[in-house]
Amino acid sequence: MRIYELTIVVSSKVNEKEKTTFLEKIKNLIEKSKGKIDSFKEWGKRTLAYPIKKEKEGVYFFWEIKIDEAKIQDLDRALKLNEAVLRYLIIKKEEKKQSTKSKRQESVKRDKKSNK
Repeated sequence: MRIYELTIVVSSKVNEKEKTTFLEKIKNLIEKSKGKIDSFKEWGKRTLAYPIKKEKEGVYFFWEIKIDEAKIQDLDRALKLNEAVLRYLIIKKEEKKQSTKSKRQESVKRDKKSNK
């Protein structure tokens, strides 16, 4: 499984009940795909930089999820088909690479062990 960041902008005209239903659908879709939600944040209503579908404001949501790479397409399709979604962005996070300094330290430790 890979780690993804999912940011969604939903129409500000969506009421509280519809918003809750939408969030539950996304959560269920992730869980059905055997994914895991690491974090969720509602950034709230913000003014858009430019109008999208004649809307000037949107409600922002941010998820950090672990999901299989093949299942991310299902999530993408579901977001495309939802009329309340103004924009969304799915970003694959890079795995943390070991720094050069720590690699050198490990090789020095290995060399010292082999010399004993």
